[in-house]
Amino acid sequence: MEREPPEDWECCLSDAPTTSPSCVVLVLHMKEPKFLYCRVGGSHWSAHEYDVGDVKLPPSYAPPRKIVIQDAVGGRFYFNTGKLGVIDFSPAAMPELSFIDYPPPEFPMGSNCRREYMLESRGELFSVYICLKEFTPEIRCASTRSIRLEQLGQ
Repeated sequence: MEREPPEDWECCLSDAPTTSPSCVVLVLHMKEPKFLYCRVGGSHWSAHEYDVGDVKLPPSYAPPRKIVIQDAVGGRFYFNTGKLGVIDFSPAAMPELSFIDYPPPEFPMGSNCRREYMLESRGELFSVYICLKEFTPEIRCASTRSIRLEQLGQ
């Protein structure tokens, strides 16, 4: 990149650059639906704009949703929009966005509000749920579950 990215951009790697020749550097704009990407060792940055597309209102009332990358596994970037979102750079020159049905677990007794986080550990993707007591900041429980990417066709 010719210069430092602005403060409202975030940088992610699709893999460890030393172990994957197809590692992609993704520079994600955090306030607008666009990103830049380049393969490690490449000399050209490409720009890509997107719309997650899950809000069907006129653009003036519903600007395009932004992706917040939560982690990367096996050369793909993952995010959550109620479905498991995937950005894949491997099969084509252009990034492919896809969505996989991924039902959340049941709420535990006494909880009706939760936050979900994704994390990668040793090549596996996990969801971490922080369940709150009703709509208070009191944590009721935390749970972790493995996202079986091979069972989801990934």
